[in-house]
Amino acid sequence: MNLCTGFSVNKFMGGHQMTKYREILRLDSQGISQRGIAASCQCSRNTVATVLKRATECSISWPFQKDMSDGQLQDLMFPEKALSTSRKIPDCEYIHKEMAKSGVTLSLLWNEYCEGCRLNNEIPLMYSQFCRYYRKYANTVIGLVVAMLSARSLTILSLGEEIAKGLGQRTFWIKFIGSLIVLLLTGSAVSVAGSVGFIGLVIPHITRFLVGTDYRWIIPCSAILGGLLLVLADIGARMINPPFETPVGAITAFIGVPFFLYLARRDRRGL
Repeated sequence: MNLCTGFSVNKFMGGHQMTKYREILRLDSQGISQRGIAASCQCSRNTVATVLKRATECSISWPFQKDMSDGQLQDLMFPEKALSTSRKIPDCEYIHKEMAKSGVTLSLLWNEYCEGCRLNNEIPLMYSQFCRYYRKYANTVIGLVVAMLSARSLTILSLGEEIAKGLGQRTFWIKFIGSLIVLLLTGSAVSVAGSVGFIGLVIPHITRFLVGTDYRWIIPCSAILGGLLLVLADIGARMINPPFETPVGAITAFIGVPFFLYLARRDRRGL
């Protein structure tokens, strides 16, 4: 069972990935269809259409008269977004610790957070956004804690269902809880980093090779190695064709597809 979750530690502001405005305009200048642009830039066709429409309204076209980053293009075409991206991000670790205390609520912590923002001349998040940030953090923490508590049972289950039943394990509930953990951690990762393929396929096998079959080691090491692979893939994506950025999913696919074929070939031989 793959319980790896990879988190990207850059390129994100406010929990959302920056739209690749430069790449959208460049591809459009080459006559690429909106469907093709959306697939290349990992965004929806509605986003592509909106960017192209706003670029036309602002008289912005490729190539630019001067080099501009995606952030500068966003400020020119969507000035209303500048306010939301400059808001103070709450300290979710502090919030989580305070929530363990008696009588503390998210509403009280949000008021404290807003007061701190006013004192520092920073713009706070709305209450709903504040709660959304904390829920993402809490879901990840809960998923990892439950995964670690289930690690021993998962290790026994990996020896085979008959052996696990012989050792007194309730295999149905172990599988059910394991599936819930996967859904929780995967949902948290995708909400933060977006959909990036093959990390959950490659990393658990590499981790098993490095640390053995004990899930008490596989789970935390998979989380660390998954994040490391994503960061390295992101660095590689930035270096392939600067100043343009190759989709990070293409880099992970370049690694993951051969690995997937290797696994399929090995399993066929095992049959």
